[in-house]
This record gives sequence, C-alpha cells and structure tokens, in this order.
Amino acid sequence: MLTSTENNSVVDDDSEDDFDWEEVAVPQYEQQPKAVEAEPANEDVQEGPSEKPHIEITIQTQRKGKKSSQAKPNPRAEQLYAERLARLTCHQVHTVCLLANARIRNKWLNDALLHVRRAFSALRATHAHALV
Repeated sequence: MLTSTENNSVVDDDSEDDFDWEEVAVPQYEQQPKAVEAEPANEDVQEGPSEKPHIEITIQTQRKGKKSSQAKPNPRAEQLYAERLARLTCHQVHTVCLLANARIRNKWLNDALLHVRRAFSALRATHAHALV
C-alpha cells in the first residue's frame, strides 16, 4: 500500500512528463461578400472566386504484363488454371453435401415422434427394473 509521501511522488512524476504545447494561430477562411445583381444575365456563370475549395485528383495507372493479343498462351498455365477450377468446384460441391447432410440429421433429431418414442422407452426401462 502506498503511503501519502509515495503517492505524492507518483503524482509529481506524472506532472514532469507533461508536455508544453505551443499555441499556433489558425488562419480563418474569409468569405467575400457576394455581389447582388438586379437581373442575372446567366445563372450558370458565377463571378469571383468559387466558394468551394478546388480539388484535383490524379490517377496514374500502370500496365501489367503484355497485351492479350501479343501474349502466347502458356499450356502449363492453362492446365494449372483448369486444375484449380476443378478443385474449387469439388470443394463447393462437398460443402453443399455436408450442409444437406446436416439439415437431414437436424430434421431427424427434431422429429416429435422420435422424442415421444425416446421418452416412452426410457419410461418403460425404468418400470421394467421396478417390476423385477
């Protein structure tokens, strides 16, 4: 357990670790007053600077590999691709079969008649021991 002097030293250590933050003036966005015209000649044309900030987005793309018309098909790559598709299809079919099996077993286990038969057989087994 900390004594009061030890507790004060812990608080003093925390105060030494505090940082002094420098205050910086943040420039404010100045809105310019809009000039009001009696009759706007063209509503699509706006005079003066835009109120919306100007954003420019540049997207650079790089071409990967050769064009399909220039590339020769690699027979080994085609064979590997076909094998991968066959394995993927086999996996998908197996997953569907497992789900169907689980659904059927769940239906069997939730059958009301099965629950009644199970309870009756358990009841009969307990009474058979009592009669003996």
